[in-house]
This record gives sequence, C-alpha cells and structure tokens, in this order.
Amino acid sequence: MYLRLALLNLWKYRRRVAVVFAGVVLSVAAMELIGGMLNGMRLTFFSEILGGSGHVQIHPLGFEDQLDRYSTANLIEAPEEVIAALRDEPRVEHVEQLLSFAAVLGARGRTAPVVTHGVDPQTRYFPEATQNIVAGTFAAAQERGLTVSRDDAELLGLGVGDEATILVRMPAGVPVVRRLTVTGIFASDHAELGAGVAFMRLPEAQSLLNAADRASELRGTLSDPYEADDFVAAIEPLLDEHGLIARTWREIHGTVIVFVEIADLTAAIINAFVLIVAASVITNAILMTAFDRVATFGALRAIGLKRRQLVGMVVSEGAFVGIAGSLIGLALAVPVVLYFQTYGLDIGEMGEFFGTSRTYYFSFEAAATARTFVYGVLVATLSALYAGWATSRLDLIHSLQEA
Repeated sequence: MYLRLALLNLWKYRRRVAVVFAGVVLSVAAMELIGGMLNGMRLTFFSEILGGSGHVQIHPLGFEDQLDRYSTANLIEAPEEVIAALRDEPRVEHVEQLLSFAAVLGARGRTAPVVTHGVDPQTRYFPEATQNIVAGTFAAAQERGLTVSRDDAELLGLGVGDEATILVRMPAGVPVVRRLTVTGIFASDHAELGAGVAFMRLPEAQSLLNAADRASELRGTLSDPYEADDFVAAIEPLLDEHGLIARTWREIHGTVIVFVEIADLTAAIINAFVLIVAASVITNAILMTAFDRVATFGALRAIGLKRRQLVGMVVSEGAFVGIAGSLIGLALAVPVVLYFQTYGLDIGEMGEFFGTSRTYYFSFEAAATARTFVYGVLVATLSALYAGWATSRLDLIHSLQEA
C-alpha cells in the first residue's frame, strides 16, 4: 500500500519532487562526464604515451649526463646479446633496439634539422608515424629508404620517390653525407613526432654511422607496466655486466604522471563536492516536502500506518526519484562521452605540453557508469531515509495538530 502512496505523492508534490529530480540528474551527469574524461586520460597515457615509449628504456652508462641525448659517441655494444637475455624474462612482452641520431636533411637548396630513428622493420613503437602514412610506405620496409613528416616534406618540397641528402656529423667531427630516397610521408600532430623527425631501417642507420651491431637504446614493453621497477631490479646484474642503465616509464614520463595523479585527486574532490552539494539539495528538498505533509503522516499513522511503513513510503519516493533521475542524467551524459570517444576533443597546445597528440579522446566504461548510477540512487535514497526517520519520530498528537 505504501508503495502506491509513494507514487501518488510524487505526482501530488511534483514541484518539490522536481527539485530533487534535477539535483540527481545534474549530479549524475556531472560525475559521468568527469569519469569519461579521466578514463580517456588514463587510456591515452597507457596506450599512446607508453605505447610509443615502452615501459622500460635501456641506455649506455653516462646517458643521463649527455648534453646531447642523440649523440652517437656512446652506444650499446652487442645489443642482440642483451635482447636475447631480456626475452628470457617472463614479464617481457616485446623488446627491440633503436639507433637514434641528429642529422640535417637537405633538398632543393633547403635544409631542415631532423632526429632520425633507425628502427626494426616491424617496430611496435612510434605508432603515430607507422599508422599515419599519407603517401608511400614506412621506410623500415625499404632498403635505403627514408620516411619524413609531412611538415618537413612540404618545407623541403619532397614527395615519394624524390631523393634527399642526409648529413650526419660523427663524434670525431667528420661529416657523413648520403643520398636517400623518400619512400614514405607521415602526418602526425604528436608533440615528438611532427616536424623534425625521420625514420630509416636499423641496418641502414648502422651503416650510415659505421655502427654495426650497436644501438643507442633498447626499448621494451612488459605484460604489466606496474612491475617495471621490480623488473629493472631483477635485471640489474645484466645491466652491470654490459655497462647499461634502465629507466622505467615513471622516470621517463614523470611530469605527465604527476599530472595524471593530480587529475585523479582533483576528480575525486570534484565528485565528492558534487555528491555533497547534491545530497544537501536533495535532503533539504525531501525534508521540506516531508514536513509539509506532517499532518497527512499523522492521519495515516492514526488509522494504522506504522512508523517503519511511513519511513518505507518516504524512502520509496526517494528511490523512485533517484532511479529516474540517474537514468535521465546518464541518458544526457553518456552520448556526450561517446561522441568525444569517437571524434575527440581538440586540446590544442596542451597536447604538446604533455607529449600527446592535439586530439584528446574520452572513454566510456560500463563499470564506471554503473557505479555512477548507484551513487545517484544512493544519494536520493539515503536522503529520503533521513527525512523519513525525522518525520516518523514526531509525536502523533503533534502531527495531528498540524492539520
């Protein structure tokens, strides 16, 4: 019976109920949007940033003290031996060697400084370049081929099939010059893979630098990125044997990690604030509605309605509003999250600061949406429980006198 009364009361006091309903809708929608934004941030970090840099990077001793991070004066000797040992580690999913160096690219009387990466033919890193080829093919699949960014191609007037001159200054100061054919052009708005970056096959880079069986870096991906510190500690003897040092993704992306952690904390504070404000508004609205009906409650109790049934009636009203408001809030917010998950949000130069692309994508997570729905229902239900308990404690005589 009191469930039917609860539904009738929702209609009878619809103006007050509308305030409660709006509070639930807005709070749930806000939490869903914030959650989708932060889920996208985490996925961007782990897929885009870590997908490109790997979870562990291994360099020769002294790398951290180099003024020029692309200097070829200090390289890893016999990297294949180290890679073979690393592949025996069960936590290693993938590892490969790179040879990166600074060079000058010239064509048609123009020059441009480029950081050139010698990579394996099937490299798993630099996805912004390998997956965004706008002309030709990736240079890693071609002998004596070079892949350049679209910006550099436009600057130098290069197209696929054109020849470009690459100049490298060796550690002893002797310049090395070679002509290479442009086999591919990539487009990227990634901060580190735009203008000034080029790619070639690893053997070609080793030949150019007279660095056979040497590499500037080993880059690896683990099955669990959070085990990176333990992994580095486990391979310490191997690193010492070959004169190497390792950096984990936490060390490589320290600034971005701090930002992500601050964003998580900020989101928690915002969500807590939203819940507190929503709970206050909803509780006050339900209390006002409940105390306006003290006389009605007194009459119901006089004809046999028990206190627990009275509380149940008020709680049912709150639960109904919580369920409906949470559903409407999600119906408003989820399409927005899905839209930005598909088309992204242009964050402009902020992407360059954090080392990501200019387009930021939200992420929809069903479990997080379910939690948001539960939070919305709980806020309304618990607020109604307090209101029901407060009105049920009133003396019956006093309640009847309010009529």
